Amino acid sequence: MEAMLIMNKLLRPSFFSLLAGVTLSSVVSAVTITEEIALNVEGFEIPIMVVVPEEGVGPFPVVYHVHGGGWNGGTDTTVPEASVPSGFRMLSDELGVIHVGLAYRCKLQGSFPEAMDDLRASVKWFEAKADDFNADLSRVGLSGGSAGTPLSALLAQEIVASRTYVGLYGVYDM
Repeated sequence: MEAMLIMNKLLRPSFFSLLAGVTLSSVVSAVTITEEIALNVEGFEIPIMVVVPEEGVGPFPVVYHVHGGGWNGGTDTTVPEASVPSGFRMLSDELGVIHVGLAYRCKLQGSFPEAMDDLRASVKWFEAKADDFNADLSRVGLSGGSAGTPLSALLAQEIVASRTYVGLYGVYDM
């Protein structure tokens, strides 16, 4: 029954509009997007993006997303912005899921272990503010795209409440 409900929501016109290339702003209207700095480390501000449904009854499940970019993002003094794939905003609206975009130091700013430290600290930042976002930390999933897949796959194994993982076009061998 729950799978049918999800499929019915995915088959709504807004989903097909998104696939057809309609801009997201014309599809999604019931989410709140919060962008903040989760931590400062070694002179770098590590941003976080939280997409929260405005409609529905919470607390809402959480999906953490780690962006890709081939480890090439940012500059000598900045890290890439935190983001979630555009379709995830629609899923927040349609399915009542909080999406949290996590950022990290890439190869210009740090190392793989430092990137993992950034992600862990950002998750802790979100967990400390979970009540503010009406989040259910017992229902957690993770996703990552491209360079974010190995990071998010490892993070998914560390988060006890993680129930699902989706790696998008990534290269990783665990």
